[in-house]
Amino acid sequence: MKNVWPIVVSTLLACSACGVVPEKQTAQKNDSLQAYKDSLAKLDAFYKSKIRPYPEPLPDSVKSRRLKNGARSAEALCDEFLLALQKRDTTRLFELTISREEYLNWIWKELPTSKPIFNIPLDFVWENNWRNSVKGAYKALYDYGGMKLSFAGLTYKEAVDAYQTYVFHLKPILTVADSAGKTYTLKSMSAIVEMNGLFKVLNYSDRD
Repeated sequence: MKNVWPIVVSTLLACSACGVVPEKQTAQKNDSLQAYKDSLAKLDAFYKSKIRPYPEPLPDSVKSRRLKNGARSAEALCDEFLLALQKRDTTRLFELTISREEYLNWIWKELPTSKPIFNIPLDFVWENNWRNSVKGAYKALYDYGGMKLSFAGLTYKEAVDAYQTYVFHLKPILTVADSAGKTYTLKSMSAIVEMNGLFKVLNYSDRD
């Protein structure tokens, strides 16, 4: 019996060295990894969280906002868009989109990227959106300008994205038909904005 203890001790040390026994160390590593993942998830949630800059219930000044040239429905907005394409009316096309003032004063304030931590200049945001919208509008004019197209249906590729004072209807897919009955699918809008019962194009897109 005197020789048994050294054998037991040497066996335990050997197992510890080869990684068979350290269950406590493994548990600690797993806990640390989970804590790291949790912190990343919280950070991601913070960056993506929406801003609610207004008290509830909403003030009358917010509820009374009206989008200039806004349509009474998404379908009516699409009809106006198609008519502007038929007439090749670029002025009207851009009247149907969110203006610089509407974007910076109303839309931008509730977007996650407007948080001070991101430090994104307002002019940069608007100019980038505007350039993309111009490219999208001219692509739509190039593809469908001058054509008499009728509204046939409207669906969305992504789910509704709701904010405190407005809603984004993301990636509209507009189905239209020409006089011969041939159908086309237009993906010219990045999103449709709904605010206080009025609808406008967020911006035009040159990507399918």
